[in-house]
Amino acid sequence: MDEEITLVRVYLKEGDRGVHKRLLDEILELLHAQGVGGATVFRGVAGFGGHGAAEGDLLHLAGNLPMVVEFFARPDQVETAVDALRQHHPGLHIVHWRAAARR
Repeated sequence: MDEEITLVRVYLKEGDRGVHKRLLDEILELLHAQGVGGATVFRGVAGFGGHGAAEGDLLHLAGNLPMVVEFFARPDQVETAVDALRQHHPGLHIVHWRAAARR
């Protein structure tokens, strides 16, 4: 039977700083505290942002590559987690969409 879920991606760079530590660590801790069952972090090899400059050449390999934190949960859980992420880190680039998961 399919279960309705919401899939979420949070885009950042590995060198981004949060309030007290690396932004990635703060995001993962917040998701865990919100009861999200798991998350995966993908490290990109290249990319570009709104400014259009390419990322990922040899000069950028030293800590500022693009990263994506991805997780899914029930829609109500995701709404709570995304609200908490936006409250603690208003500038995050977050996308989400409905999906189905077979359990």
